[in-house]
Amino acid sequence: MSQHADDHFAMHLAAVAGELLGPPNRQLSTEKEPRYGRNGSLSLDIAKGTWFDHELKEGGGVLALVRRETGRSDADAVRWMEERGFLEGRDRVERQPNPHQKPPKMVEAAVYDYRDADGNLVCQTVRQQFKLADGSWERDPKTGKAKKTFKQRRPDPNREGQWIWNLKDIQVVPYRLADLIEAIDSRSLVFYVEGEKAADQLAALGIPATTNPMGAGKWFEGFEEYFADADVLILPDNDEPGAKHRDLVATKLLPVAKRVRYLDLPNLPPKGDVVEWLEAGGTVDQLYDLAQSNALTPERDDRWRPRLMSILWEDMDKVGAESEWLIYQVITAGQVSMIVGPSQHGKSFFAVEMGMCVARGVEFFGHPAERGGVLYIAAESGRGLKKRLRAYREWHGLPATDPLPFVLLPGKFNLYANDEDTDALIEDGVGWHSLFQERFGVPLRLVVVDTFAAATPGADENSVRDIGPVLARATRIAEDLGVAVSVVHHANAGGLKPRGHTSIFANVENVVMVEMNDKRTDEDGRPMRYAKVTKQKDAESGKTWPFVLRSVDIGMDSRGKAVTSCVCVPPKEDIDRLKPDAAGFVGTDLDRQFLRCVLDSITEHGQVPPQDVRCPPRITRAVHLKHAKRLYWDQYAGGLDGTDEQKQETLRKRWRRAHDRMVQYGVIGSQDPWLWFTGKPVMGMSMGGAWTSPITDAEFTRMSEADLDQLEFR
Repeated sequence: MSQHADDHFAMHLAAVAGELLGPPNRQLSTEKEPRYGRNGSLSLDIAKGTWFDHELKEGGGVLALVRRETGRSDADAVRWMEERGFLEGRDRVERQPNPHQKPPKMVEAAVYDYRDADGNLVCQTVRQQFKLADGSWERDPKTGKAKKTFKQRRPDPNREGQWIWNLKDIQVVPYRLADLIEAIDSRSLVFYVEGEKAADQLAALGIPATTNPMGAGKWFEGFEEYFADADVLILPDNDEPGAKHRDLVATKLLPVAKRVRYLDLPNLPPKGDVVEWLEAGGTVDQLYDLAQSNALTPERDDRWRPRLMSILWEDMDKVGAESEWLIYQVITAGQVSMIVGPSQHGKSFFAVEMGMCVARGVEFFGHPAERGGVLYIAAESGRGLKKRLRAYREWHGLPATDPLPFVLLPGKFNLYANDEDTDALIEDGVGWHSLFQERFGVPLRLVVVDTFAAATPGADENSVRDIGPVLARATRIAEDLGVAVSVVHHANAGGLKPRGHTSIFANVENVVMVEMNDKRTDEDGRPMRYAKVTKQKDAESGKTWPFVLRSVDIGMDSRGKAVTSCVCVPPKEDIDRLKPDAAGFVGTDLDRQFLRCVLDSITEHGQVPPQDVRCPPRITRAVHLKHAKRLYWDQYAGGLDGTDEQKQETLRKRWRRAHDRMVQYGVIGSQDPWLWFTGKPVMGMSMGGAWTSPITDAEFTRMSEADLDQLEFR
């Protein structure tokens, strides 16, 4: 946007702030710097036309303020100003979303340390927010609050300064444990809140407070032991998860704490918490008064509960994780699967199609797919995968500027050597999950590893000692990220199972075999490929469907030659090329175009085959390639788009494919530079002046000159 446009927005800052925020705080404001809020945390710089929130550490211009307070986009923020008369006449500036604008950058907005009784760092909760190009925070359009996400990490004991992004294998401690211990020793009341920010806010006011990581609904083994003899008051958030968490905390603490109560703070907005109660005017004295007068004691529930996950008989029909599909009846959500096939049979193209269907939320060869984020690890050929993705985009007409929750990871990736790459993927996966949630409203659902061999350099595929850790790491990725992990792998020598140790097949949830049958083609002559679900742990296997690879032009190289790749498409028709058919050889449209051109060339330019051409004696006419190719160009180039070079490249490929098929199935004979027609009938074609029926060489030798004349081209 031009500086002139910014000036016209900036001149309305004070009026817009008054509309959105109400009157400024008179005691804390000056003429040049109005301040808003009880503590004056938001200030305006009238001279610059900007604002800054000193509590949230964010700011920006007029549009950023409108966007923050109303949850609108830039274009809608302009319309909001127009509707209220701020922009009129020459001040009116149309602002459209910029497709090239950088996406929001995920940054660490706050880090909360969990320390043990000796002050050693145990783990951290990291609050991440999304910063826009203008420096302001991206906001939820429904609530107007800054979008944020939380994740947990712990120090890596084997790598100084590095993190492991989970809380496994550690003893999790309550937040602000030192304050908790001091409160218990002094017999002070401890407030149990939801979220580290709320605990810090109370602690800043001199109120002992604690919480647990990962928010509502989470509890950790041994956590309750830290509350022995504590006097605990639970302050739940004002929503259903808050109420359930209140009950969970109370249930866990009642057996060990000296006293457990809870307090529903008055006049909280939906989803509100103690922080908002304080911002609305609540005081420390009022909080303790309410704790004395309004706190309630939860009923102790001594009923036995099983410690292990248990499903009652009457609950067997309820939908649970064990019956969830990522792709219906093909790939199970949250499990490890494999796409298996011989080399060059199309398994990687198949995996790309699957990943894109998940990213777009569209059917995968008729099977409904849950939309979600996809991480595609191209450990074998990153460049080739980029071409395939460009071909997919071109074939499906997807604008390059329209984002999708699909990320290509083209670098090396090792599941065998150690945990380093696995840890990095899980750490990145947590971040991508948050980004996909914020930008697209979907979680990360699928990780593709292409291929197994490229991701396990140095491993012996036939050794269970080598394969065991690899499968364990794949399973860990699935469990820690809550995603399906699909590994592309080569088939064994028989082409029936994954190559390598039997544990590979035994320890995955789903296996899809991909194979090509070059003796079968579709109507356009493309070799048929078949996908078959050969293993489903919890569903029927054996489902099979066909597909073919279609070539797609994706650009030109530096020499002006077409660059192509392929996409998976359903076949037009499944044709057995070697099946006898009384009506003759079953040709495609391109086959028939090629053959008609050859026959017409023979009719116009045919001659007796030269003596050095090895053709059956019954062949009386052959044609030089130059005549057939010239006619082919004259007849079919006009129907193609593009430059002459692009047309030549397209016709060259069509010629080669049709020529090779016709020779393979005995319809055309070829010895460079000559072509001839063998007389084999072709279904759907009238041969005209060519052979009307095939004859044997023996029949040819018995023919008279008059008979031979009958067989010549007219």
